[in-house]
Amino acid sequence: MQSLRSKLPPPNALVAFEAAARHLSFTSAAGELNVTRVAVSNQVKQLEEFLGVELFVRLHRTLRLTTAGDILGRRLSTSLGEIAATVEAISEDEGNLRLTITTSTGFVTYWLLPRISDFRSRHPDVDLRFLVSDSYVNLESEGVDVAIRYGSGGWSGVEAEPLVEEEIFPVCSPRFLAEHGPFDRPADLLSERLLHLDGPYDPETRWATWFAARGIEQPPALGGLFLNTYTSLVQAALDGQGIALLGPPLLAKSLSDGALVRPIEVAPTPRRTFWLVEPRNRKRSAALQAFCGWIREAMAAPAGAPD
Repeated sequence: MQSLRSKLPPPNALVAFEAAARHLSFTSAAGELNVTRVAVSNQVKQLEEFLGVELFVRLHRTLRLTTAGDILGRRLSTSLGEIAATVEAISEDEGNLRLTITTSTGFVTYWLLPRISDFRSRHPDVDLRFLVSDSYVNLESEGVDVAIRYGSGGWSGVEAEPLVEEEIFPVCSPRFLAEHGPFDRPADLLSERLLHLDGPYDPETRWATWFAARGIEQPPALGGLFLNTYTSLVQAALDGQGIALLGPPLLAKSLSDGALVRPIEVAPTPRRTFWLVEPRNRKRSAALQAFCGWIREAMAAPAGAPD
């Protein structure tokens, strides 16, 4: 840096000259820089002495750039403009190192939190705030930077990018399978303890729909344990309370590490999609771009335990 410093004239002289060259007036440059006309004139004179060339032809009540002055003025205007834009962008990002992320209880519990340490190790300067809700949050009114939503898309006022489609199939704990299995056919599960997702969920999440799709006759009312939240359904399966319809991406880790197993091999049932959702027409900070890039990468990684 010492070598560079020795080659450059005083920064104030460069700034004063750039303003004077743009306005072709010491007086106008002084007004822009909030200094006196004499101060601008002295700075320009200092620059000319440093360079050993004249930068202006001083006429009566006006200025004209010399050839050297014109070359230097154009280059300085471009360079100082780029520096100013860079400083502004960095300053804006300093105020945007906190991200507010909204997603469902199931996604944050079983997919995001087990992996978020990887993002934090890559971007330790970014603070994360989670707004967890099983209902769609208004991104604008809640000050949300990005959402991970589950559904069919088509939401208004946002930009939505599909990430991955969910799949479900029968799962249970290894202990439950050891005590109650093995099972040879889907119909064998009719007589077992089933875990039901109860409440306003899609028909495809129901055991009745799953059996009907396989042409299996079933009793008018299937028994078992009925739970009205996704997290309680997962916990009951992990605890060995019965068999549930679950799957990746949320349960990829539990399936990979053996906390949950498939009691019978059947084709998965495709469900809805997880989406990366952002408010429309909002400037994207460097922190937001980093998070979106990370979650795309993590979603595309092979299914299994997080790194």
